[in-house]
Amino acid sequence: MRALAEAFKQRDMQDHLKLRRAFYRGHHAREREALLARKTPVWTEDTVIDWLCLLRIPPFEHHYPAIDSAAPCPSCHARADPMAHNIITVAA
Repeated sequence: MRALAEAFKQRDMQDHLKLRRAFYRGHHAREREALLARKTPVWTEDTVIDWLCLLRIPPFEHHYPAIDSAAPCPSCHARADPMAHNIITVAA
């Protein structure tokens, strides 16, 4: 899973890199307790897989479909506001 670490490094995602390291160092009770005491989320295998999918790291690069930024929202069909940097806000 070095690819995930490299992706975090390239994006300067230092907090995520620390959480990934804590996850891989292992399920040591002391580290987990320290993270919990700081109210920092403890990663699970699902968290790691989600990041691999979101960052499109092989073999997870096709897990989520890539949607063109000009495409409408697949759920509500709203279109991005061109003045809002192509961010679509979806009402819950």
